[in-house]
Amino acid sequence: MKLLVLTLAFISFFSCKTTKEVVKTEVLPILEESASIITLGTVHLQSKGCDLIIEIEENGVKKTFFPFGIEEKFKVEGLRLKFVYTLSRAPKPKDCKCDHVVVLSDVSAIR
Repeated sequence: MKLLVLTLAFISFFSCKTTKEVVKTEVLPILEESASIITLGTVHLQSKGCDLIIEIEENGVKKTFFPFGIEEKFKVEGLRLKFVYTLSRAPKPKDCKCDHVVVLSDVSAIR
């Protein structure tokens, strides 16, 4: 009798299937659109929302950036700039109509 109980217990123990839950993770690309790519853009001063934006053309698509912490010497209407940018997580200023907030580096004016 003990043998029968042990055999049934053994069979029931190994007949139970355990399933592992498979979790899919999606690898998102890091926002490094311009990791070290030099970009050209034009400064445009505005009276509302952003005090200025930089307009660029990337792959035939025009984009507008609000440059976070840009130096005063680059705040000139129509000034062409050469720079490297990184997308910022900083919020857009209120009433600012731009595509992205960016942080600029290696900024220089093109004459």
